Order: sequence, then C-alpha cells, then structure tokens
Amino acid sequence: MSDTSPDAPGKQRCWRCGAATLPPPAECGRCGNTAPRPATAGSALGSAVSRGLASPLRGMAYVSRNPRLWSWIVLPLLLNALLFALIVWGLATYASDWMPDLSQSWPAWIDWLREATGWLLGVVLWTVAVLAGFFLTLLLSSIVNAPFYDMLSEAVESVHFGRKDPGRPWSAFVGDLLRSLRAALSLVLRQALVMALLFALSFTAVGAPLFVAAGFYYAGLGQVDVILSRKLYPAGRRTAWARRHILLVIALGVVVSFVPLLLPFGIVGSTLAFLDEPDKG
Repeated sequence: MSDTSPDAPGKQRCWRCGAATLPPPAECGRCGNTAPRPATAGSALGSAVSRGLASPLRGMAYVSRNPRLWSWIVLPLLLNALLFALIVWGLATYASDWMPDLSQSWPAWIDWLREATGWLLGVVLWTVAVLAGFFLTLLLSSIVNAPFYDMLSEAVESVHFGRKDPGRPWSAFVGDLLRSLRAALSLVLRQALVMALLFALSFTAVGAPLFVAAGFYYAGLGQVDVILSRKLYPAGRRTAWARRHILLVIALGVVVSFVPLLLPFGIVGSTLAFLDEPDKG
C-alpha cells in the first residue's frame, strides 16, 4: 500500500520506513527521510528477543495513546474471538460423538470409576479443543483478518511518522485487498506444509523442539509478513528478512501463540519493531 514501484532502477529501500525511494538526498515520499543510512546499522535498543516478546504489550500501550487506532482493532478482535469460539465449540461437539457411552450404570463397587472417567474424558476433550482452537485461530486469522491487519499496520505507520501514506489511492483498494489475501494464503499454505512435516517428526527427541520453534516462527512471520507484503517486498525477500532477524520473529510469535486474541496488538507492535530496525533490505 505504501510502495507503488519498489526496487525500480535507481531506487533503494528507505532505511527508516522501508519504502522504495530515490537515493539520498532525495526525500522519501513515505516518511520524509533524507538522511543516509547510519554507518552502524545494528538493531534498535534492546535485544531482539525482549523486543519481540514485548511486542503485543507495546502495541496495546501504543493504541491506548492513539485512540483512533481502535477503529482498526475492534473488528479483528471480535472476529478472532468469534473464530476461536466457533472452532472450540465445533471440535468439542464433533469429538463428543466419539466419546464412550458412560450413561449406563456400572456395578456398584466400581460405579465411581465411571463418573471419574467421564469427568476426566471431558477435561481432556475440552483441553484438546482449546489448544487446537489456539492453533487454528492463529492459522486462519491471518486470512480472515488480512485486509484489516493490512490497514491497521498502515494506520500505525501514519501515526508513527505523522503523515498520511501517499501511496494508497482508493482506486487501488481491490488490488490491495487481493494482494494481502494472496500473501496471507501463501504463508498459511507454506506453514501448513512445514508444520505437517515437523509434526510427523515431533514424536522424536529432536523433532519436538523443532515443531514448537517452527510454530512460534510462523506465528511471528505472520505478523511481520503483513508489513513486508504491504511494502511490496517479493516473497523471497520477505523470507530472507525474517531469516536475518529470526530471533525477533520467533519472539514476536511466542505471546500470540498462547493468546491469539492479542494478534491485532501484535500487528501494531511488530509494525513498530520493523520501523525500529535499520535493516530494510
């Protein structure tokens, strides 16, 4: 949305906002930057891990200071909550059909075991349904909310720089919508393939940690990918950027993996984390 001709001849990425712009001293049309890239282009203050873990909380604090962002937060929050509730209810309802029939009384001396077994199976059923709900909500939310996350990230950037994005005319709305959906769907398909392979290996001592780490990585990548795809980074460059900042990406995914409802705030925090990072290559 904020970049209409990225990587064109004679242009480079602005180190401050990531938009394609003419080399300095030309002014970046997105953030107004004219300064050359700093000689020491290390990470912003704070470790990548701590910044990533704090991202949703930073997003919540940022939204509280900029109430107009709530208009882009409320609907994704409601959709995530509804999606999670429907998934958990659907899984629990479907799985209950496979539960053993414990309505008939057992012999008196072990009838207590029937009640205990029913209670235990119910706890296991709802625990599995909730855990699966977390994962599936995280997976599907990136597609369902793709247009809202895209506009939320853009709104955060506009507030951050104090100037409206010049590269998103309303005539491009449909194209932007399709682009964000394609990017989200592509990431979900790749994630599903990789996670399925790692799940098959997760029963080994080596595979289990890889499965967990990959889940956090893709949860974080889903947040960062919103910003990078909005900047019209090609898929290969989006993946390369994430690999260069893999600790930041994994940390970004940890919190939202456990609490998917925080995803909109994670989008805010990850947008700010990307803008903090001098590496926009």
